[in-house]
Amino acid sequence: MPHNKNDGMSILTLRKISEVIDFSFVKDLTINFHAGEPLMLPIDYYKKAIDVLGHQHKYVIQTNATLINQEWINFFIDYNIGVGVSIDGPKEIHDSYRQSWNQKSTHALTERGMKLMLKNNFNFGCITVLTKEVLKKPKEVFTYLAQYTSNIAFNIFETVGNVKNNVDNEYNQLYKSFYTELYEIYKKIKKNNLNIRIREFDTLEQYISNENQHEIFRNQENKPLELVTIDLNGNINLFTPESAGSEFMIDNVKNINTFNDLLFNKKFIELYKKIFTGVKNCMNECSLYSICGGGAPGNKLSENNSLTSTRTEYCNLAVKTLSDIYVKNY
Repeated sequence: MPHNKNDGMSILTLRKISEVIDFSFVKDLTINFHAGEPLMLPIDYYKKAIDVLGHQHKYVIQTNATLINQEWINFFIDYNIGVGVSIDGPKEIHDSYRQSWNQKSTHALTERGMKLMLKNNFNFGCITVLTKEVLKKPKEVFTYLAQYTSNIAFNIFETVGNVKNNVDNEYNQLYKSFYTELYEIYKKIKKNNLNIRIREFDTLEQYISNENQHEIFRNQENKPLELVTIDLNGNINLFTPESAGSEFMIDNVKNINTFNDLLFNKKFIELYKKIFTGVKNCMNECSLYSICGGGAPGNKLSENNSLTSTRTEYCNLAVKTLSDIYVKNY
């Protein structure tokens, strides 16, 4: 998605995608416009895109909300678009990382967009990146987010799938303290039947209670074709969305005529074998496999330089630490 108003996937590329990939056989397909700032493109672009890809699907836009106005909200409502807002809590925390290209504060503009959506009774979710500044203030961050949304999610601070670039002993301790306090809040939410979702704990409970714990591919990040990522140039990734690098790019839509061209692609088959081996290794070596279903290929490759490897720093944080907190405080 775009970084400026002249960027973005061309309508010709979208048409080629719709020709190559038969979306009709996919049940409950969600198409997510993500990365860069999607709202840099005009509303008419998205209307044309949806005309090309089909109105029967669910569409989601992940945005920093700085450009949201009444016209955008009318479009979201008319086309039933889901919206996720990227915001890292109160101003002093948010602005430590989320600044404009000219290094100016974005918080007031993001907040304005959220308030306008609330004024229109339009529900949206929030995603917060867990920087050290966020981790130091769990209650303040949660309280701030809960003013605006009942759907809250947190992403580990990582660089192109590599958690190691940003994680040290201090981060680990802050992360554990953050989720320990957040879980106490979560228990109160559950006890009082409040309509607030914290993705990480809701997902963990879902994994723990999942009846299909022995299914080989339980984690959508390593399940073939579960997450299909196509960049603005038409390059196709049939596995993890964590890495936009060439390692996971199978081919370009301009080079293929049918979806079978991808499935019988030599690179796809080689990746599939390695990822499948990695999942089996996780299943055989890790006691937490029944919860997570195997580590994400993007993290394995970027951290361990091997798709057949097992534990990563991301696993330690997102799975082991959260599971330990959940079990200890349940």
